[in-house]
Amino acid sequence: MNLKIGDKVRPLNEVGEGLVVSIDKNDLVQVRGGDGFEMPYAKKELVKVYDEKDGEEIIEIESAEIDKEEVNFEEENAQWETDADSPSPLLEGVYLAYELIQPKYFSNSALGFCLVNNTAYDVQYNVLINAGGSMRSIAFDNLSANNLVLLEKISKTAIEAYCSVTVQLLFNKNVSFQPRQPFSDTIKIKPAKLYNPSGFIKNNYTDNIAFFAPVLITDVSNNTVKITPDIARNIENAILSKEKKKLTILSKKHFRNSELSEKEIDLHIEELVNNSRRMSNGEIVEVQLNHFQRELDSAIAQHLHKIVFIHGVGTGKLKNEIHTILKTYTKIRFHDASYSKYGFGATEVIIK
Repeated sequence: MNLKIGDKVRPLNEVGEGLVVSIDKNDLVQVRGGDGFEMPYAKKELVKVYDEKDGEEIIEIESAEIDKEEVNFEEENAQWETDADSPSPLLEGVYLAYELIQPKYFSNSALGFCLVNNTAYDVQYNVLINAGGSMRSIAFDNLSANNLVLLEKISKTAIEAYCSVTVQLLFNKNVSFQPRQPFSDTIKIKPAKLYNPSGFIKNNYTDNIAFFAPVLITDVSNNTVKITPDIARNIENAILSKEKKKLTILSKKHFRNSELSEKEIDLHIEELVNNSRRMSNGEIVEVQLNHFQRELDSAIAQHLHKIVFIHGVGTGKLKNEIHTILKTYTKIRFHDASYSKYGFGATEVIIK
């Protein structure tokens, strides 16, 4: 990979971005972060960050010099894509879709953020995202039946802002029909799902593979709402409650050989509180750290073998605080979790 002074780069194993300020003959690169401090990195430890307008150039520049490990990953990706020749049918309903702009280069590809109307109704939609504690409408328009609209193009580094999306819908037809109730709900997606290629499918709406998040699924027979995100969350909570009861029954000696010896904890604030709009950044981090500490202590007490904490990328403050706490424990080790599954946003803890 060719780097020059002034290029924006991101470390492979750390959070954050910076600018190249010098490169010596041994390929040692000095990178100045947003805080003004400079850190040395080996050239092979850095990834060049491109603007979205340069998206078409990313492939040409990096493909010639990409390292062996990345080539293997992309070859596996291409094989996985080839195996899914037939488009996956969608149930009747409305979806948010995240289309890979460059599907053969999963880790660097920008995403097309779309709304899919897979119903017989025309819909008037309003799509909003959280912007600094308040809601911002990014699209308000009409979408005809069995159609798709591209709302925005987003980079991989901006994924988290589009993982909690409020969708408002009004249904209409040009002929006589049975009126439907207006729909409004917030759709929440774990960012890790958008870093995992297994969730992206071929389909009849997007040109490339895409990840589909249901806004609502309708019953074809009587045009009534069959599954909404609220119902889906209630079902998920019931399953989690059942699993929690099952966990308390097992004796400690069974944990090492049980599927329950591993656990995944999502620390995104929308997973921990109902409404964080009036919370300051400091209060949010405090809630996240308290939940992290409780889950870690519980995992140790229950003799779990592995626990993954999904903290996201953000500014890196939460991850740094978590790592500082983990360093005080003598009987655990930790490292960045699988990139292909979580991106840069998770830490894996192994309990000895």
